[in-house]
Amino acid sequence: MNLTRHKWTLFAGGLSIVFVGLLLFVIWPIAATGFDNMQRTSALEQRIDRGSDWQETTDIIAAERAQLASFFAQFASGTQNGKGMTHALETLFDLADKAAVSIQNISPRETIEDDFFGETPIDVTLTGSYHNIAHFINDIEQFGYWIEPQQVQLSSDGYQQRALNGQLTLSVFKMKLPSEN
Repeated sequence: MNLTRHKWTLFAGGLSIVFVGLLLFVIWPIAATGFDNMQRTSALEQRIDRGSDWQETTDIIAAERAQLASFFAQFASGTQNGKGMTHALETLFDLADKAAVSIQNISPRETIEDDFFGETPIDVTLTGSYHNIAHFINDIEQFGYWIEPQQVQLSSDGYQQRALNGQLTLSVFKMKLPSEN
């Protein structure tokens, strides 16, 4: 066999084998490592972006808490003695925390007074899973005779699979003292 006649073919074949070897054992691992590092960097940048607005979120929550405190102060001062309604609202929030339900809004209606008691209907807008909302309503029913669930409506916004929006109407009863008649 004449090697001089096929030297360029052998040289091209050897060069191809070297190129494939470099591609598989050098370039491909470097590219894969670079791609993995790029994905990790992107994930870290997203985590940093999500975490960078924590101060703004904290300020928003503090402002909402201040609005709630103001609302409760007005609401409590508008009821007779304020004590019964304040205790009812504190109980409502404690039961909501226990059941992992988020209360979004509370809207009291006008108190209906009778000779012996006063009834204040309250509309409560809440968010939670079906089971958590059911647990919350059950806790209200088991709590006592002075807070009574009247009506429940549940809906889903379709975006959050497990979270439901609920509209709950409660009645808070307050017995009138003889001096209040």
